[in-house]
Amino acid sequence: MENLLIHLRIGEKIGLGFGLVGLLFLGVIWQYQDTLTRSLGDYRHLVEVQSAQKDLLLGLENHLLSAHQAETAYQLKRDAELARRVHEQLEQARQLAIRLAERDPEAQAMSEQFVQNLDDYAKQFGLVEAAWQRQGVDENAGLQGSFRQAVHDLQEMAAHFNADALYLNLMQIRRSEKDLGLRREAQYQQRVHELISGFEVGVRESQLLDETKKQLLLEIASYRSEFDSYAQRVLEGGELEGGKGAFRDAAHRIEALLSAQYVPNLERDLLQLRRHEKDYLLRQEDKYVQLALGQINRVQERIQASAVNAAERERFLSLLQRYQADFLALVEQNRLIAEQSTQMLSLASQVRGLVKREVAEANRASAQRVERISREVEDRSRWMNGLLLLAVALGVIFAIGISSRIVKPMARMTAVLERLTYTELVRPLRYLEGGRDE
Repeated sequence: MENLLIHLRIGEKIGLGFGLVGLLFLGVIWQYQDTLTRSLGDYRHLVEVQSAQKDLLLGLENHLLSAHQAETAYQLKRDAELARRVHEQLEQARQLAIRLAERDPEAQAMSEQFVQNLDDYAKQFGLVEAAWQRQGVDENAGLQGSFRQAVHDLQEMAAHFNADALYLNLMQIRRSEKDLGLRREAQYQQRVHELISGFEVGVRESQLLDETKKQLLLEIASYRSEFDSYAQRVLEGGELEGGKGAFRDAAHRIEALLSAQYVPNLERDLLQLRRHEKDYLLRQEDKYVQLALGQINRVQERIQASAVNAAERERFLSLLQRYQADFLALVEQNRLIAEQSTQMLSLASQVRGLVKREVAEANRASAQRVERISREVEDRSRWMNGLLLLAVALGVIFAIGISSRIVKPMARMTAVLERLTYTELVRPLRYLEGGRDE
């Protein structure tokens, strides 16, 4: 060290001392800056990548929730606006999934999985939407509209066979007619007149065919006229003639007309059929399908056993078969919608589960990164404190070492000069060959 310093002038020694101390402190400053840069980089990555990824995942989860709410509402209301909202929310979620890879290339695989699952979800909802469109978004559209029309056509024709009340009225007329013959009292003639008036009103208000109504009204008018002649003779004490006459023939013709349009208990059976049908539509249970099919068979048997003319019978049976076909098509479509809805819910659950797992993973990764950054900052702070103490210690050592190499020779030179001033002989100062030290 001494041989090295002897080649330096005093100013160079001073400069070297300040330079070494400055280098030490520059090293401390560089280490501080490096620590600060790394910490800022870690926090920047946390904010710009992990926090942004977490925000994208939460936004994706919100869009999925909105899509699920709209899809549930669509299943209840079948509104086209709700279907559009489902597709819109899924597309926005898809865009966020794509941005995951743009934010962080390491999330490419996760982004592709999200996009694939969202595409599958949207495709499955499209199938459900198409199935509802085929079934009918309201009671007048699709299979529902066709089925509803079949029901109306069947009930309209069944009304032509609804002669129960008229048949009962005719039986009451015939009973009062016979009471007149047995008791010969005018009240029974009046009772027959009242029943005939009710029969005429019933015919006009019924849904029988117009031609049948016309014939019934003509025959009941004929019956009234002939019955009045019979009643006058009976009330005057004339012969009963076994209660026979033209009025009886008119009554038989009326009965034949009613029999040709009468299917016993048809209205009751149809109401029971509609009950099973509506139970199925309300509860979607297969047992009501079987009950409805059994009721259809009973109605077919009644029609085939009735006295209705063949053409009317075949027409009604064809309407009943159309009703059955439309009902079974509706049942099958409901089954298809249920299956597709189940698949769609499974896909939606998978996507939501994946999002929740990734959000939880992002939270865990963020917490770990914050903990790691805090730990590294603490370690670097301790390292910085140690380095600073070392720099101070080395600076002091260098300062003392170099200062001593300057101060001690200067003190000896001062002593020699003082002794020369007083003309004293002195020993020569120590001198190294080639040295530049003053």
